[in-house]
Amino acid sequence: MTSPVKPNAPLSRADFTAMGAIAKARRDNLQTMFGGATIVYGKMSAAGTTKSIVSAGKTVYTSVKTLASAGGAAASAASSTGLRAQATFSKSSRTTRSRSF
Repeated sequence: MTSPVKPNAPLSRADFTAMGAIAKARRDNLQTMFGGATIVYGKMSAAGTTKSIVSAGKTVYTSVKTLASAGGAAASAASSTGLRAQATFSKSSRTTRSRSF
């Protein structure tokens, strides 16, 4: 970063020493300020992920519940239709058997 204002004379050794002291004081200040702080990365992200997992689980649960209730009605309808078909098949096979004897 260059300054738009140029010094009248080149910087002396004392100027560089003073800038070094200022830089060291800034570093020490940061270490003092944040020395006891614990930095936790992604805490809000983890909370958002947990919320989305719970939401997805709820969606899966309601979908399974809906499918189970619809499946129960469909299964009972299918089983009664299947029993009718099986009874019809058994009846026709008995008829065929009696004819073949």
